[in-house]
Amino acid sequence: RLTRSANALACAILSADREVMMSRALGLVLLAMGCDGGKGSTTAEGTVGGQALTVAGAWWGGPFIVVMDQDLDCLEMAWVNRYYDDDDPPVDFDINAVQFNYEADEVVDGIYDVSGEAAVTASFVSMVEGVFATEKARSGQLIVDEITNNEVILGTFDLTFDSGTLKGELGVDWCSNVKG
Repeated sequence: RLTRSANALACAILSADREVMMSRALGLVLLAMGCDGGKGSTTAEGTVGGQALTVAGAWWGGPFIVVMDQDLDCLEMAWVNRYYDDDDPPVDFDINAVQFNYEADEVVDGIYDVSGEAAVTASFVSMVEGVFATEKARSGQLIVDEITNNEVILGTFDLTFDSGTLKGELGVDWCSNVKG
């Protein structure tokens, strides 16, 4: 099994201009490896503050699970943090994401209520046209059913915010750059 670095390198090679036959063969290999922005089988539906979350990428690492509408490579995930200042955005591009923060130093399987001062909290993180905002979920649940070989998280979430709801399924790949 390839490491994340080798996976990222292989993904980069695929995007380079190569002979058609070589690209097709390599593309099949990379598809099998999961060059999909870590998204895996993650889905989400709903809106928060009028912003939809159409899943294009998802990663987990350290105490975080992040599901987003951008297809970011693992190397681009160093912006994830426990706390954000609305006046100092962590990114300079448009993004909508739901971020789960564990109070502990790592993600652990189980059923978590995200209300109040919980062991796991959930926030909607949004940067739209230069305006950065976060909104904490006021109620809901994160269920992490399984952490497969410390690489893939499987589970579900169902969240209520003051300005909307989000629910979905998790099939998220591990990323060493998500550490806060």
